[in-house]
Amino acid sequence: MGALRAMIDANFAEAEARWILAPSFLSHVGHLVYAAVLVEMQRRGRLAAREVGILPGASHNRYLRQSLEPYVVPDIPPNVSYVESISARKRHLTTDRTWRTMSELVSEATEIWSGDRPFAEIDAETRQRGDAALAALGVPPDAPIVTLHVREAGYNSAIADTMSLRDARIADYREAIAVLAARGLRVVRLGDPSMTPAEPQEGLVDYPFTAAKSDWMDIYLAARCRFHIGTSSGMSFVPLAFGRPVLFTNWITMAHVVCASSVVTLPKLLLDADGAIVPLADYCGVHGHLLERSDADLYGLTFRDSAPEDIAEAARLMDDGTDLDTGRLRLPARLFKASQAVFAASPLKSRPQIAPGFWRRYYTGA
Repeated sequence: MGALRAMIDANFAEAEARWILAPSFLSHVGHLVYAAVLVEMQRRGRLAAREVGILPGASHNRYLRQSLEPYVVPDIPPNVSYVESISARKRHLTTDRTWRTMSELVSEATEIWSGDRPFAEIDAETRQRGDAALAALGVPPDAPIVTLHVREAGYNSAIADTMSLRDARIADYREAIAVLAARGLRVVRLGDPSMTPAEPQEGLVDYPFTAAKSDWMDIYLAARCRFHIGTSSGMSFVPLAFGRPVLFTNWITMAHVVCASSVVTLPKLLLDADGAIVPLADYCGVHGHLLERSDADLYGLTFRDSAPEDIAEAARLMDDGTDLDTGRLRLPARLFKASQAVFAASPLKSRPQIAPGFWRRYYTGA
């Protein structure tokens, strides 16, 4: 299957000067960010395409879709024979004749959006409306906020089982919320009403269960946050498009980790059949492409969710490292040197910023 996909991609990349994206790129918020990444890469001359267009389709967030409206085409142009579909495992041809996964392109785009300019910005009217809605929830307009999204199965029941490795428990984030609240930050949880309500807590706004919940408010919050804490879910990619730093927790697929200076990652621990932690070199070198529960079951592997104390420690690191003047995450490169060396020596060749406390605790014995 991989060889067939590569042949199709190669023929497509050589033949098509204009890339047309399938309507699915407009459906979920994470897919919209993927579309933004391809648009950004094309504008930067990084893709083997002179233009990018997107076929029209329904969207779960009409507000975020507006940023991509200029690229929506009414139908497939007569000179185009291939429509680009979404796949986490797919590779895209760049102008330097290399093949890049979507996660690699996301990493490139994230570096641009956090350092040069974001892909999108919130307009003044939306900011005013959002400030007023936050005030009604007890959060002053000038109060710093951290957004939080913890993936659960309810939003997309069609893939609930296959993608359940990406899920986590909101209760495991209580310690991190307490740490941030003690520092004067408000934590606004993102999501939808199908989720498990969070236990009431000082400093937490369980926004999905309020009257303020709306598509435009979702994006306002993601764009306004000091930084975001989330799981491997579409909503947690949205702050990246607005140049906001992100702490990814409960991450599972090492081959698709986002490598950017504005992103810190806290993976789930991979356990072997005896319950022992799989060394990071083996995780990256042998099991880096684990994506679905069936992939792990094939090798007799299981995952352990990020521990509350690890999440809290990483949240503290994010707050300490976020520059209040620029909004950028500035963390010393030395913090990630050891773990990045393991990734660089693996077949993945990537260099994510793994939370240093987590790295020392579980992989060095320190």
